[in-house]
Amino acid sequence: MRPWLDRALNRLEPLGPSASLADALHALAWYLWRRGNLEEAEPLARRAAEVADSAGSEVLKGQALQTLAITCIDRGKWPEGIALLEESYEIAQEAGDLPLVLRSANNLPSTLIE
Repeated sequence: MRPWLDRALNRLEPLGPSASLADALHALAWYLWRRGNLEEAEPLARRAAEVADSAGSEVLKGQALQTLAITCIDRGKWPEGIALLEESYEIAQEAGDLPLVLRSANNLPSTLIE
């Protein structure tokens, strides 16, 4: 999976900020987070959220913020992580995006329980 994501990023980067670039950045950040490579995942998730914001894609921004939040929490940055989860949940509700709403509805309460 990593080679495909790297190839996509190499092709999308020269084109500038876009929803496609944000999506590819987020996919790589999520992949790295799932594999436990938190130090590499965090800046990619941050960049994915920034690119999604500049491209006007609120849902992609919300997804990237979810991944960034969980990565921050896993790195011990609880206050930042909780704030990012809450921001992403607000985006999910405003956008009415069911996958993001469900992800937020799972991640925020389960994190607060911890």
